[in-house]
Amino acid sequence: MILTCFLLKFASNKNDMSISIAIVEDEKNYNNALKKIINYQNDMKVTAQFFDGSTALKKLPEISRM
Repeated sequence: MILTCFLLKFASNKNDMSISIAIVEDEKNYNNALKKIINYQNDMKVTAQFFDGSTALKKLPEISRM
């Protein structure tokens, strides 16, 4: 298991100062558990979830421009 999280960006809206995070983890149970832990935090949210690195590398540039 190699766990990787990417900090995508801080929200630009002053009313929503949450941190957007993308999870990249091939183990489904760890991936889902980490998503629950992060989303439980008031100032963080998972905006993308990937189960392999190649998909993440293809999709992250698109997501980070949002």
